Amino acid sequence: MVHALVIAGLSAELFDRVKQISGKTLAPDGLPIISPLPAHSRYDSKYIQKLITATYGYAKQRNETEPFSTLLLYVDYKDQSTSDLLATFFPFSLAYPLPAPDFSQARTRPQIRNVLNEFAKQVTEAAIELRRIARTVSEFTNVQNLTPLLLPLRNFASVKLRSILDDLYGNLPRVADRKPYIESVVKSFIADHPRVRPPGQDRHCFSDGRLFFKSPGRDRHGHFRNAAADNHAMICLLNARSRIGGHYPADFHYDCVPVRNGLASDYPNCHAMRTAPGRATHVNISPNDFVR
Repeated sequence: MVHALVIAGLSAELFDRVKQISGKTLAPDGLPIISPLPAHSRYDSKYIQKLITATYGYAKQRNETEPFSTLLLYVDYKDQSTSDLLATFFPFSLAYPLPAPDFSQARTRPQIRNVLNEFAKQVTEAAIELRRIARTVSEFTNVQNLTPLLLPLRNFASVKLRSILDDLYGNLPRVADRKPYIESVVKSFIADHPRVRPPGQDRHCFSDGRLFFKSPGRDRHGHFRNAAADNHAMICLLNARSRIGGHYPADFHYDCVPVRNGLASDYPNCHAMRTAPGRATHVNISPNDFVR
């Protein structure tokens, strides 16, 4: 799995220490993206956008056939700026909080160095743990239309979908047994949205009562491609490659057919523009809400 490891929220001294860690140690199959906070600042919009831009640039360089995930290590300042960071990286990243190091008792240079070294150790251990969790999530995101975890947030009309993704995004790093936890979250969704069979079909799919979200099978033509990325918001590409840090095939999308009364005239696209279906019979919708 190729991955971008975003390490956010570092003061200048923390940044200098973390940069001493080998990139192969932090992200052996990917790229560490590390940027220091501006002086006397937290997660402002410019800083967050800088991280997104770097992550997008790396993702766009990759071949679409390569599994790709975004992993986010962040210093948790427990404030609105931290919430803004997390909201921007949702739902494509797997986010892991780090406590802000305590320098209050570090008065001498060796004491300060000890705090910095301990933080560097925490970063290294957290990066390993993030990769481990992402591999577990990927077990669920690679069963495609059998999992609700890839359903598009804008076009699948369900508050339950947002609820389970919020749960996973916020809780996975804190849960000891990750796989049973994800299984329980998936089961809670299926209890509200049991899999159904469209008329005349023998394969199950999910439905929100408006559309049947069917897998396209071998016909993979309606997905989000790298070539389209420059005409979209940067997070459109990142959303098209991973979900809660779990990678999924870039060519996966849903062939959606109406439950009743035909297709709508248009559907919300991944960057919120309304887009008309490309066909009279069905509309292609990707997990990132790309509509074609």
